[in-house]
Amino acid sequence: MEPQNANHIINIKKLVSNAKAIISNQIALPLGIRKMAKLKFWFGESVSLLNIDLTIFDKFENEVNGLPIGSERLLWEKEALKKQDIILENIIAKYREEIIDKCFQIIEVLDEH
Repeated sequence: MEPQNANHIINIKKLVSNAKAIISNQIALPLGIRKMAKLKFWFGESVSLLNIDLTIFDKFENEVNGLPIGSERLLWEKEALKKQDIILENIIAKYREEIIDKCFQIIEVLDEH
């Protein structure tokens, strides 16, 4: 197996694993989506070979850009964080259903079980 092909298979497994983690709430939705966007980046041009449109993760990531997500939340003042959380929760509500559907699609299409 060529190293490039091996990396592609590893990234597919990571994509499926992350989709499962998002659906099962093992990872917070914003962090899981951020990870999906990074994985999509690592696929580069070969992302089209997946036959799955992953742009929803980029759309979400663009909307939450600048909001405190993950451990950076610890650096925020409590009241300011509460205000940012309201914005974040509204964005999550806007995208949640489509993201969950996309995660199921990733599992259905790419998981070897």
